[in-house]
Amino acid sequence: MKTTTLVLLAALAALLVVVSGCGLVSGTVFLSQEVSGSIEAQRSGSPLLGSRNHETTDEVFGGAKVDLRDNSDWQDIEIDGIEDICVRLTVRNLLADSVSGEGWVTVGEDSTFTNIGQVQAAGGFRIFSGLLVAGNDSVIFTCGETLDLFENLDQLVDAVKEGVFWVWGRGDQGTYHIKYEAIYLGIHVTGSL
Repeated sequence: MKTTTLVLLAALAALLVVVSGCGLVSGTVFLSQEVSGSIEAQRSGSPLLGSRNHETTDEVFGGAKVDLRDNSDWQDIEIDGIEDICVRLTVRNLLADSVSGEGWVTVGEDSTFTNIGQVQAAGGFRIFSGLLVAGNDSVIFTCGETLDLFENLDQLVDAVKEGVFWVWGRGDQGTYHIKYEAIYLGIHVTGSL
């Protein structure tokens, strides 16, 4: 009887190893990723007359690359979806008037965009808005504060699956000078291990 029990336990253990090695185990993984560098964006004046996409002649637009390909947690899971996402960051308003910040994403390696119109034309999409900062102030936004701000999660899943994307920051007023610093992404992804 003891030998039969040991054989059954060994067979069960072997089956679990085989199953987990084949990617048949589903689960949730928390990906934490630091975004290198900071993002600075500035615009003064009003949109050009007749312009779509809020383009101006004096916009300075910046982005930062997010590369998950070296993240061991990202490598270990075949991603099916995103349960939730948050960002921890510091937003600095470099002007006297209040500003509300927003973030946009483009998928892939291209980093040549210089304004929001180009990001939108390349299939870029907004991922959050509403980061309100008083004039000449800076605010540290925690994951808890940004969790409910994210939008377009279906498109963001594709960016996370791709493994490399760019995040672009800007203000949503006619005139702004805003800087995003110390950016950390937290993503709960679902998939097969």
